[in-house]
Amino acid sequence: MKKDLKSIFPIISCGVAVICLFQISGLKSEINRLESSVNSQISVVNSSINNIYSNVDRRLNEGSSFISVKNYEYKEFDAENGTVDVFVNIMPKQFDGNKTKTAIYVDDNKYEMSLKDGNYVADIKIPLFEDTHISKVEFINGSIVQNESVDWYLSPSDDFFPYIYANLSGTWKNKYDGYDMEGNVNIEINAASYELPKFSDFSVVETINGEVINNEKINVDIIHEDEYSVSGYFEISKEREIPQNSEYRIYVAVEDENGFVYVSCLDAYERGANGGAAHEEISPEANIYNKKGKLLYRRA
Repeated sequence: MKKDLKSIFPIISCGVAVICLFQISGLKSEINRLESSVNSQISVVNSSINNIYSNVDRRLNEGSSFISVKNYEYKEFDAENGTVDVFVNIMPKQFDGNKTKTAIYVDDNKYEMSLKDGNYVADIKIPLFEDTHISKVEFINGSIVQNESVDWYLSPSDDFFPYIYANLSGTWKNKYDGYDMEGNVNIEINAASYELPKFSDFSVVETINGEVINNEKINVDIIHEDEYSVSGYFEISKEREIPQNSEYRIYVAVEDENGFVYVSCLDAYERGANGGAAHEEISPEANIYNKKGKLLYRRA
């Protein structure tokens, strides 16, 4: 009998241990669940606090602002001189038309503003192909000078000029002394903030060591065209002998009605001293030139 009891005790102990392990596992799961719930509630509280701070900060800024309305608008651009007219409009919350003087700061320049229909306005010229920072507005009432930041960053070229991409797809033949390729060129033109200009010419330009060896107009088969985008393609076949230690490049050039030329490099092929050649990595995005070939704005 004693032997039976001795053999039963370990079994009972093991059973109790197993039950305890299950209970401990359950407690751990419950603790993890509670911890996850608490963390979630803390996250919600923190988010609510941040929203409250943001709203309070915004309302404090609105309350301390001298300006009720502020905006700017692009007008005409001058393609020949590379400038664009910008109209700036500021409406102060309080002002005396006979005493209040207002000025706008553009980069390092100060422009006086004039009163028109309850708003202070200014017409300014900025570079078409450079970024411009309109930093602040200055209000002068007698001996009291107050400044308020507007912090506008203007990039007219990114707003006015379309984005043009040209991609070359085809087959290249191994050629010891030159370049041999047949394929298609796909062209994508997308407007930025304004409608697309009209495009007058499409050309393929070839160079060796930077010197133009061929410039030919091409016909593009248009697949899609509207006010804000154009897509099309054309077939191409080129076979050129390339001198040793020389670089061959082939481009697509697109000219618009304003005389700007968008140039995208299709392929770049370099032949070494021993005849070996390699393709260079290029970007399909077009840079902007004038008719004389001067680079105005680099995108690629």
